Amino acid sequence: MLSNAHAMLVFEYLHKFVALSSTYVGARLHEDAVKKNFMLIYELLDETMDFGFPQNSDLSDLKMLITSESIRVGERYKSEMGPSLQPTAPEPIQRSWRRSDIKYRKNKCFVDVVETLHLLVSPQGQVLQADVDGKVLMRALLSGVPECSMGINADLSSLLNTQGVLDTGTNPLVDCTLHPCVTLGRLGGDACLRFIPPDGEFELMRYRVLQNIRLPVRLNIVVDEVARQHIRYKLPDFVQHSMWQSEA
Repeated sequence: MLSNAHAMLVFEYLHKFVALSSTYVGARLHEDAVKKNFMLIYELLDETMDFGFPQNSDLSDLKMLITSESIRVGERYKSEMGPSLQPTAPEPIQRSWRRSDIKYRKNKCFVDVVETLHLLVSPQGQVLQADVDGKVLMRALLSGVPECSMGINADLSSLLNTQGVLDTGTNPLVDCTLHPCVTLGRLGGDACLRFIPPDGEFELMRYRVLQNIRLPVRLNIVVDEVARQHIRYKLPDFVQHSMWQSEA
């Protein structure tokens, strides 16, 4: 008798598989893209799952195993992700997230900081509850095995423990998690995250902010009843450049 599957494992695999498929196809997945890349997606399923259990979803390892070419919908050129015409046995890799033989004509690295504000406001305009979910997304197109550094606020580096989680204390960042590529042992006084990034897109850091939040936009609505059937609304806005700040 089989037991129920772990629900979070299923959702995590589906999320990862969609991200891998989008990377190979080169666009957001839709019906036409799936039809044109049927063999590629079928091969991805075969390599990432065995007997119904997720096995390997690492992009660096899959590049050596996937042999099908991707077809970009609406474009005449082929994807830069494949194929691997002569798949070789995976070499012993100390870092499971990156191969050592990656080459690009031009090194590029893109960083996006995405923050989502959750807000609860009373009818009188008072902020009852506010928190921010943030994540640092990277797209690394770098040759070899480069070591990258990213600076963070000086008052945060001393609060990182061995699990990569920020102690709450008086600091605004909580539930801070780091990608396994970050070298936790080298978080020193220079307040830098040092890491050897995976090839392609990945999430470097995820965090939450629960205090010291400044609203990016605040509207003070002024209602002026000019006449019986004429009401005038004034909406002056005040825009702030940052949603949160550290305590002094």
